[in-house]
Amino acid sequence: MSIHRFLRLILSSYVLLLIFGCGGGEEIITEPARNVKPDRVDPVYFPMNVGSRWVYRDSDGSEWVRVVKEAKEIGLYLFHVFNYHPPLDDVQFEFLKTPAYAIAPNRLLLLVENEIDDAIRSSIEQVDGFYLDFYKTKIVSDGELTVFRLPLSAGLRWDALNVSLRGGEGVGEFSHTFEADWEVTAMAGFRESVETPAGTFENCLKVEYETKESIEFEWGPDERGRDFWEDVWRDREKPLREELSDVFSNVIPNLNMETVWLAPGVGPVKMESDEKTSELIEYHLSEAR
Repeated sequence: MSIHRFLRLILSSYVLLLIFGCGGGEEIITEPARNVKPDRVDPVYFPMNVGSRWVYRDSDGSEWVRVVKEAKEIGLYLFHVFNYHPPLDDVQFEFLKTPAYAIAPNRLLLLVENEIDDAIRSSIEQVDGFYLDFYKTKIVSDGELTVFRLPLSAGLRWDALNVSLRGGEGVGEFSHTFEADWEVTAMAGFRESVETPAGTFENCLKVEYETKESIEFEWGPDERGRDFWEDVWRDREKPLREELSDVFSNVIPNLNMETVWLAPGVGPVKMESDEKTSELIEYHLSEAR
């Protein structure tokens, strides 16, 4: 075989590998750049036209209204801002009752950072937060909650939200720190038909959310001085852990909305948690302006 024929054969084989891939058939999905701002997600699970209005009734009989007020740029995305009646409590955080949302590449986001921070700080004030103050607690949370990701399929899981409290005392070998993490994961279920006072909605996307808690304590980089401080810090860890649990027992029930059903072209039609159920009773979708 001539060298030229050999090189042509190698080049042909390389081109075939590029065309058909060299893996075992696994599909690789890449996410668009974050600065891409799509106008819609198809089907639209959160209609965004200004003036659109939804009325919900909770299991206790109370009703609340959400209206799309305006659209404005916040960071990388075009967020649609809600008005609520009655107005949202400044320190009350509820899973889907947030001030704004955005359709981002491959996902729908709710703006939650300020609401979570306010709710946690309010909760700290409601408990005996001596140790939380003593350890100079810092709140670290995602700015947005990922309601769902695309492409969706039953069983798909994703990270919806992460919230952490971090604090510490001392320096070097005498340091004693903690980190409390609350991770919200979501899973897409099968399409379902949902009946509410507003009507029957077919092919609703069912999404279930779960919150997991972990609290870790760490000593300094070495154990010099540990014998001296160990009894003091061990005695502090128990009440500190209790304070952290008390803080999030006030926040997590509102954060851990277990199941949400979203109807194509309508939005959330039912939201269910251990504490209550909210159902859509009427809605009006405005035309694009």
